[in-house]
Amino acid sequence: MGWMRRQYQNNYLLARISGYSFDLMVVTGICTINFEALRGLWLPFILMSIAGTIGTFVYLKWICKKLYADYYFESFLSIYGMMTGVISSGVLLLREVDPKYETPAANNLVLGSSFAIGFGFPMLILIGIAPKSDLLVLVTMGFCALYFFMLLAFLLLVKQKAAGKKA
Repeated sequence: MGWMRRQYQNNYLLARISGYSFDLMVVTGICTINFEALRGLWLPFILMSIAGTIGTFVYLKWICKKLYADYYFESFLSIYGMMTGVISSGVLLLREVDPKYETPAANNLVLGSSFAIGFGFPMLILIGIAPKSDLLVLVTMGFCALYFFMLLAFLLLVKQKAAGKKA
């Protein structure tokens, strides 16, 4: 008879629903911040926030230029958003500079988050037990610094080997 039996999705409507859901997720994430828990700790909170923001910014500018030279800006913004918030913050920033996800930056966020759980597991264990004594705090800080440099060396080595194979 020639009747159409398949319902085709309206891409515009799906994109609008997806955008609204994503925006709602970002807003609800921000709304969960408990400001009452910061009572009496505002100065350390602000100082740590400033130091973390600057340190993350400088580190990511350097490492993204080395690892993602072809799409540096997109990777920098998306990873910065994720590291200073959650993955949805990174996707939000990426959506502003790469709305059609033409670069691999969005895939890197998803894959990076998955690998971060595995690679971050040793630090999560130590961070959980560190507050039990001052010695454990120092050991944890030392281990985290050592582990960071080991992972950084691994990243740069893998990138160097990948660049060598392409040449």
